Amino acid sequence: MINNSNAPDVETKEYLYLLHGLIVKSSFVIPELIPAEQEKVNKIDVTITFGKVPKTIDYPVINNSELKLSEKERYFLVKGLAHFYIANGNTIIIEQIEHIQMARIRVYILGGCIGAILSQRNMIPIHGSSVLINGLGIIFSGSSGSGKSTITTSFINKGCKFLSDDITAICKNDNGQFVIHPSYPLQKICNDAKEIIRYEYSEIKLVDSLRNKYAVFSISNFWNKVITLNGLFHIAAEETSEVYVYEICGNEKITTLLKSIYGINAIQHLGIKPDFFKQLLELSQKIKIYKLVRPLHGFTVKEQTDLVWDILSNRF
Repeated sequence: MINNSNAPDVETKEYLYLLHGLIVKSSFVIPELIPAEQEKVNKIDVTITFGKVPKTIDYPVINNSELKLSEKERYFLVKGLAHFYIANGNTIIIEQIEHIQMARIRVYILGGCIGAILSQRNMIPIHGSSVLINGLGIIFSGSSGSGKSTITTSFINKGCKFLSDDITAICKNDNGQFVIHPSYPLQKICNDAKEIIRYEYSEIKLVDSLRNKYAVFSISNFWNKVITLNGLFHIAAEETSEVYVYEICGNEKITTLLKSIYGINAIQHLGIKPDFFKQLLELSQKIKIYKLVRPLHGFTVKEQTDLVWDILSNRF
């Protein structure tokens, strides 16, 4: 039940959205998301509300004032902004501290909160952007600052469509194929990516001045259908003078997938469940995985894009 003392000073209603293949019911508008067709909704997967969050959780493996973590519950505090509580793969509660910063609160909802929901539901959340390239579902993964948004932007410039930015949700369909579920038509890009944009977008704004991150809203370049996952490129910036790519084989494939999981530190604290590891092992056997190495310095996105394009054209 919503605690009105913690709700923003606006009328609250029920809004239905489709996100990562899940039907989300929110008590407030989340303008980044794609509305669900209400007449086609037969069940709600996730609810998002304002209210008082529990200050304790059951059986925590981490338990401090800013982070509490158990298999079914997660709590985290963003000082000066809000308390966030995620439980059972179906519930997100936000207790606001600062009522006027809804844009910042939504960043945490669509990032850490949804990432936790996916993990609790035993889906595979990859820290990466997914793109439809010549009919192939491709993920570009890597740590923050590795260049995921820049190469994604480069492929969108070529007419490719993107499905998800930052978090890509993977699960198996009824035919046993691993598929990517689209998220929402907004990219968070760095200044390098901003400078090379050639595609149409309806809005661009600075959302993180410390990391020079921009939000780009582009519905025309968004692919809103489920697609088969065909491959993953893990991007790494290293001390090298040139861009190169090599295919990852054997046990290194599962290691790369583990490194690419969104929120892997939390998963490691909880222990990797056997059924989740089994999913990763099967996924590693069904898709091609490459490592894309770029120099730490200099702008090499054209070389990266050309190499990836060549591999997709000749090896898939």
